[in-house]
Amino acid sequence: LFYQKVSKEGAAKAFGKSIEETTDEERKDFEDFIFWHLASLSAKYDMPFQIHTGQARVQGSNPLNLANLIEGNPRTKFALFHGGYPWVGETGVLAQRLRN
Repeated sequence: LFYQKVSKEGAAKAFGKSIEETTDEERKDFEDFIFWHLASLSAKYDMPFQIHTGQARVQGSNPLNLANLIEGNPRTKFALFHGGYPWVGETGVLAQRLRN
């Protein structure tokens, strides 16, 4: 659930290429760019940005990993599904501190 803010130029390195033509890092940059872009479009069109947290792959699924994305998109309304289980306390802190 950790998405870094990546420039359009950084994401472009993987755009339109096959998986064999790109590195793991280039694909991750593209995915991160798209995720941030979708978060900004959610604000633009006043639609909630839904993210499924918890109850799936445990590694890397702590909702606190989303803090930079939520802080970086203050106009976006985020809906974190499943309460981030088993990190419900952490999800509560995000909701309390980052009211979007």
